[in-house]
Amino acid sequence: MTRPLAFAILLTVLIPSLGAQEIGVDATASRTSLFPGDRFDYEITLRVAPGVRLALQDFDPGSVSFEPFVLIDRTLRQEMLEDGLTRYRIVYRLANYEIGDGQLEIPGVAFRYESSSTESDGGPSTREMLVPPFPVSVKSTLNGPVGESWIRESLPPPQPLATPYWLLALGGAGLVLSCFPLLNWAWRVRPQPPAGRQRPRRREFARRWAATLSGIGGEGDLKQDYESINQLIRDYYLHFRELEAQGLTGRELAAQLETSGNLAVTDRALLQALEHAEQCRYGPDDEKRWKSVLGEDVEALKKVVV
Repeated sequence: MTRPLAFAILLTVLIPSLGAQEIGVDATASRTSLFPGDRFDYEITLRVAPGVRLALQDFDPGSVSFEPFVLIDRTLRQEMLEDGLTRYRIVYRLANYEIGDGQLEIPGVAFRYESSSTESDGGPSTREMLVPPFPVSVKSTLNGPVGESWIRESLPPPQPLATPYWLLALGGAGLVLSCFPLLNWAWRVRPQPPAGRQRPRRREFARRWAATLSGIGGEGDLKQDYESINQLIRDYYLHFRELEAQGLTGRELAAQLETSGNLAVTDRALLQALEHAEQCRYGPDDEKRWKSVLGEDVEALKKVVV
């Protein structure tokens, strides 16, 4: 055999083997035993020789399919190694929704690359390569055979926790006791009526009414007696009728009672006594006449509050 022929035969044998070393492929998975709902990482590592260009678009999410697994995300990292090689690490985040026990595989990924080696015509060559399928196992969360229906089964309604009655009673007592400070504060800060508007008890006012009227008459000062009657009647309207009568004349008070619809039968004696008090205090002195009128007013007033 001549030397040229032997050299040609050697090149025919070595060139395919050299091309196979242009790209090194490795694939790993973070989990090889999967349960329904698991998420895991599937990593493809490529070691590329100098002068080789990868078609990285073949690894884009839109260019690959990993059925029956679901692609969630992808990351790509490139780094230079000391021996001049370029390493690409492509990590796919996958999810498993298959159920039941079985053996599956992550589908292979075909990609293209352009080699710097030349063909017979001297131009660059474009080749294809395949990342082989990766086997994984899927396991059920149940012991027996399962179907798709187990995912849709509804859980039994939650049962209420049984609480001891004594614990409920203790909690209620604690709640009531905790409210005492708030109730005490609300009682202390409640709006208070003015001191002059606090109603005395009717029996107490009746004793005051009778005592005041019994001290009127005799040889006392008529104007002072009518002043006592005037103040007593105004206190009556304040405490029992919620009416501010101070500063009102008898006629003004009568008009206000008529307007509000609060004019009662007993008001006749009260209003008449107020009018006599004003006439006696500010009118001409007529002791004989006013003594007689005062006696009649006192007798009429004694029948108002008993």
